[in-house]
Amino acid sequence: VIESRPMPPLIVNVESLKSAISREWEVYPKEDIRRACASFRAASSLHHG
Repeated sequence: VIESRPMPPLIVNVESLKSAISREWEVYPKEDIRRACASFRAASSLHHG
């Protein structure tokens, strides 16, 4: 069996998203971040069923 690089777990994506949000926190208004978080939560709840 040829070893392929495993897909990164979802937690890695969430952590990188969180660090990106905290990095941009100073740049974007908090309302925009809240809206983005809400839509991300909606998308991930759709993902997990």
